[in-house]
Amino acid sequence: MKKISIQSCTICFLLLFLSGCEAVNNSVEMIIEIHHYKAAVNVGIGPAITYIARSDYPGPPPGWYYLHDTIAGFDNIYRLGYRYRLRVRRERLPIPPEDVSMYNYELIDIITEEQTDGSSTFELLLREGCYSCFVEKEGENYSLLGLIDIICETGGLSAELEDLVTFQDCLWKKGLFKHTFSGTGVECIAIVTCGESYQPVIPE
Repeated sequence: MKKISIQSCTICFLLLFLSGCEAVNNSVEMIIEIHHYKAAVNVGIGPAITYIARSDYPGPPPGWYYLHDTIAGFDNIYRLGYRYRLRVRRERLPIPPEDVSMYNYELIDIITEEQTDGSSTFELLLREGCYSCFVEKEGENYSLLGLIDIICETGGLSAELEDLVTFQDCLWKKGLFKHTFSGTGVECIAIVTCGESYQPVIPE
């Protein structure tokens, strides 16, 4: 009969202990901040509109990050132009489906909801080189993936958006926007060509 070494027993014990901890802590409460606008990003399975969030809870990266998950109880009440501090419950899925996050988020309560300054501006990616165009057109109206209406006060910007939808080039382009605080729209102020890459600037 083979003898089992103390080292092997120790490793087995640690593995069982860690797996037990993960099972116990599969559901946690945490505080997260949600930014006053959403980001247009490519999540691997295609272009998407996603929350910009940050949290002091261990796990998420430091600073602002893209939260690709939905938040049950919050998605339908979120308003562009407002910054939120939320208490949520995060549940870790034991076997997440393919191409789906390992977490489910559920709103517990809204701690604060603050409207931003109407003069605040922010950037949104409009085209990701040869890969993705986030601008869509329906009739005479433009939007980001059909989810955020793009309002243009000048004909020149409308023409630039038309070019984004019509012509396929490999340049990265971003838009400078501000909030309208009405419905689901944002006002486009300028469209800028970024060249062959784009580094998002997320305001504090």
